Amino acid sequence: MNTRDEIRAQVSAGFRWGDAMLYYYGFESNSPLPTLERTGSQFGGITRERVRQIRDNFIAFIAHPRIRSLTELGRLIATKPIWSDWDLQTALTNSQLDCGGLEIRSLLRLLNDGQYQCNYTLHDGDMEKSRGHNDVLPEHWLLVCNDIAGTVREKLLLSKKLPANSGLAPISGVLHGIADPSIENALRLIWSMDPDFVSVKDGQDELFLFENRRNALITQLRKVAAVVKRANFNELCASLQRSLVESQFGPNATQIGTYLRKSKNVRIEGEEVRFEIVGEPLRGCELAVFKNLTSLGVASSPVLIGNVRKDSSYTDIAINKALRNSAFIFVDESNGRRHHSFRVLGDVILEPDLPSVRYLEFSRRLVELTEDGSDVECEGFRRQEQTALREYLFADRGSECCAICGVEYLPKSLVAAHKKKRSDCKEYERTDPYIVMPLCKFGCDHLYEERHARIVGGVVTCLIDTNTLQVGERDHIKEIVGRKIDEKWLRGSSHYFD
Repeated sequence: MNTRDEIRAQVSAGFRWGDAMLYYYGFESNSPLPTLERTGSQFGGITRERVRQIRDNFIAFIAHPRIRSLTELGRLIATKPIWSDWDLQTALTNSQLDCGGLEIRSLLRLLNDGQYQCNYTLHDGDMEKSRGHNDVLPEHWLLVCNDIAGTVREKLLLSKKLPANSGLAPISGVLHGIADPSIENALRLIWSMDPDFVSVKDGQDELFLFENRRNALITQLRKVAAVVKRANFNELCASLQRSLVESQFGPNATQIGTYLRKSKNVRIEGEEVRFEIVGEPLRGCELAVFKNLTSLGVASSPVLIGNVRKDSSYTDIAINKALRNSAFIFVDESNGRRHHSFRVLGDVILEPDLPSVRYLEFSRRLVELTEDGSDVECEGFRRQEQTALREYLFADRGSECCAICGVEYLPKSLVAAHKKKRSDCKEYERTDPYIVMPLCKFGCDHLYEERHARIVGGVVTCLIDTNTLQVGERDHIKEIVGRKIDEKWLRGSSHYFD
């Protein structure tokens, strides 16, 4: 008998409020687990305190070791300090332990309330605890023993910050001082589940980075992608190494090359590299150097510095720093140290997307908000981020047009809608003001969020069968389908609309 049927059988044998408790423990649906208040409202409006009393009686009714399958499940879970969703499902199948389709959150609530000696907590891939009654269950989750959860989370946060300035960081810097092998195993399991984690082995060294975090190597790669269509593989590796040479643990060209061959940010065909990453617009002295180098073609250091100084107010020190630290510049050293020549790496994009002063200001503000990582999901951070994005779209404007329907509204009737679902955005995408567009609250925001209306090739498109919708929704879609989006809302990566 599976867990669901076994508990139902116990309840039907004589527990008066059985239906309420089955509802409370998630037997009726896989939505977030009901709270005491919600359970009370579903069953005659009884109070929270009364539901708590019923729950206490129910716990005594099903407590360890009365439910055999829960006892076996608790023993199985205790054999490992950490489980991924896939690992636990495989172990359940191999042990022929049938939970009756109950979701992991329901099982955990039963194990913990029934005192089945389950010292485990559910986490997502960032080691954030699942709140059960408030969260949607992540697609991939972790079940972690509470004895190691704190240390694992601390080390995971360290691993996400460590490569920030060096590009690729030694994995030993994270694992140093860990005496319990189960903690290292837990970290490696979590890393293996993260599609943005990339590790590089070079002899005895093991280096790593997260492609969705702010990172010196990723930043340089994005700057190259902003101004270059394609580049030579070896020249790109050398330029990236040179741009990171001031980092304490800057990777060498071989290590960078190994990373690029594993990265989803580039596509390599023979010796040619094409970029699949969103470009980061150049600014300041780098932008001045790029403009001059583009017009000159190839230049020596004295000529280039002289030209930039003549066209701008930047000092020789600032220009030299830009020459040393800019990965979009290739340095030809074949004629000796005193005769280096400089040129833009690869095929130049003739009209790169140069940012406005307003864009740069709000990009800086968003980056400052994410100093501790924009995946710190607290209400305070989200409010600050949303405030900054709304100000970028609407500040000093009495009105604005909805990007989809084109109708003009007051700012309070519009939302700063993410073109790409925020939870799917990489960190550098969340700090790009181009990630949002104004959508009206009178239909367009809902239709876009529900994916009933999409933007393909700069045109509003419907990719679903509208017969599944109601008349009002169908009529609104008819009005907007085929409408061209204003160019200013198409700025940024085309991938934002994927």
